[in-house]
Amino acid sequence: MKQERLNTRLEAMMGKLVSLTDYGLESEEVRGRELRRIRVDFDEARMVSLHRQVNQAQVAASVAILVFGFLIGLLFWEITPVVLPIFVGIGAYGLITALQTFVITVASPRTQVVIRLPDHNKARELYGRLGRLMAEAQRRLADARTDLPPAPPSGTAIH
Repeated sequence: MKQERLNTRLEAMMGKLVSLTDYGLESEEVRGRELRRIRVDFDEARMVSLHRQVNQAQVAASVAILVFGFLIGLLFWEITPVVLPIFVGIGAYGLITALQTFVITVASPRTQVVIRLPDHNKARELYGRLGRLMAEAQRRLADARTDLPPAPPSGTAIH
């Protein structure tokens, strides 16, 4: 059984690992002393969604860095004119990354796995790939169930 890591290095360092396996997705998350494992099989999955998420805490911190850096830069412009562009650059980068987090959710009736990606192209590519894998697994499951006897015609009464 092969596994492919799907989430970013930052999430992996924070204790969350999402892997693509032959049969579905596995998520392992460490919270304190607890390890939480979640598995979503492609043949059970009901939905794959892709949307953008705004990290409000990161937006607030980036705006604070922008304002703080702008004020410090204006106060000390004559001493060190380099401070203003540095703080503004750091704040702008934080603001841009906060506004560009893409979330893919794969849900089954019992569980769901969430994958966060900063790159829109990678997120769309992974979203399409997961949709194809889900459809393929469910098609195989439907083909396996065709061995059942046919249902009676709708106009026939069963006694």
